[in-house]
Amino acid sequence: MAPLRASTRHRLIGGGSTAALVGLSALHLLAASAGDPRRDPSALVSAVLGTAGVLAALRLVTARCFESRLAMVLIGAATLVGVCLTHTIGIPGAAAAPWDGRDLLLAGLAACLTASWPATARRVADGCPR
Repeated sequence: MAPLRASTRHRLIGGGSTAALVGLSALHLLAASAGDPRRDPSALVSAVLGTAGVLAALRLVTARCFESRLAMVLIGAATLVGVCLTHTIGIPGAAAAPWDGRDLLLAGLAACLTASWPATARRVADGCPR
């Protein structure tokens, strides 16, 4: 079996990262709609991260620029930190929450997005389109 060409590999990585970002954003927006963003800080953070994720995914699909990939990685890192803090020390004014399936899925998608940074950096070094 022949190895994948670099452009095909980058498209596969980019498509997978975009799909993970859309899934992560959808989970954030669902969590925000279940809470009250005016009274619940975690619902507000979820709404902001979900909206930013949708915008970054749209920009990633249309332009594939460095900034959209950077936003993707930052959203993944912020989600991962937020989920870990929620389940270790708790959000402000609440105790640590128990883990559930949605949080494990959020953490997994966020870890995949954050881990995609090396591939993103190589793509920029290869002269990605703006």
